[in-house]
Amino acid sequence: MKLIKKTVFAFSLFTCVAVSAETTSALVGIWAMHPLNNGIANVVDFKENNEVTLYSFTCSWVDGTYTTSPTEESEYVEDRESKVITVTNPQRSFDLAVLELGEQTMQLLYVEHDLSMTYYKVEEIEPLCDMQALNLLGV
Repeated sequence: MKLIKKTVFAFSLFTCVAVSAETTSALVGIWAMHPLNNGIANVVDFKENNEVTLYSFTCSWVDGTYTTSPTEESEYVEDRESKVITVTNPQRSFDLAVLELGEQTMQLLYVEHDLSMTYYKVEEIEPLCDMQALNLLGV
């Protein structure tokens, strides 16, 4: 009887570990957007608890500096089957279609505006306004 209990416990522990590994998404982390032509270069921080923080930046192409706007706190739901991220906060709700999601790069489509955006996984909340920083990422 002892052998059966130990086997069941080991199997239960393994099952819990396997399920939690599956639910951890490659999406979690800090992602810096490749600047758009109009200078917008946002950074997003997707957290494991389904919260996301948007840091809004606008690049100045003249000197590589940037301006900031207030951060936006939201919740997100990732539907892996349909490859859509729904972002919701008290002001708005919108969908982002996941076109590509790798370990270091991500491409999203802001569905409402038909706008494709490329993001790079980074360590710090900093926009990619500096062309040297973009070159380091191989862009």
